[in-house]
Amino acid sequence: MLLSIKRIKNFIMKRNKKLKKISSEKSIAISKILDFLLIEIINKSMVVKDRLKNNKIKKRTIQLALSVEINQT
Repeated sequence: MLLSIKRIKNFIMKRNKKLKKISSEKSIAISKILDFLLIEIINKSMVVKDRLKNNKIKKRTIQLALSVEINQT
C-alpha cells in the first residue's frame, strides 16, 4: 500500500510540473483540488485497512484465549 501511495504522489508531482508549463491557473487549481481529494481517499482507506487489521488481531487473540480455556477444562 505504501508503495502505491509513493507512486501516486510521484505521479501527482510530475503532472503538476507539466501543468505549470502548459496550463492556466484555473486548471492548476482544479488539479490541486483533485490531488488533495485523492490523497484524502488514500489516507481514509489506510485507516480503514488498519482498523480491519486490528479487528482481525483482536478476533484471533479471543479465539486463542478461548481455545486455551477449552483445553484447560
